[in-house]
Amino acid sequence: MSTREEQRQHRIARLLKRLEAAGATWAKAEYQEGIETGRLGAVSMRVRARRNKAEAAFKDIMARLGHATRK
Repeated sequence: MSTREEQRQHRIARLLKRLEAAGATWAKAEYQEGIETGRLGAVSMRVRARRNKAEAAFKDIMARLGHATRK
């Protein structure tokens, strides 16, 4: 395997690890938003911003991963 291909595979592996962490963070933020909605009937801006940030991070990593896996 060439050095370039090894670098590509390492990049993909790192992105997959980041994707897994980002997915867990997003799920936790969604859960917190659901709890707050059920408890208060509304969601605070702090919780909503955290969820939006987690979702954006997940989608960014997905886009990077899609780009990295193209040949």
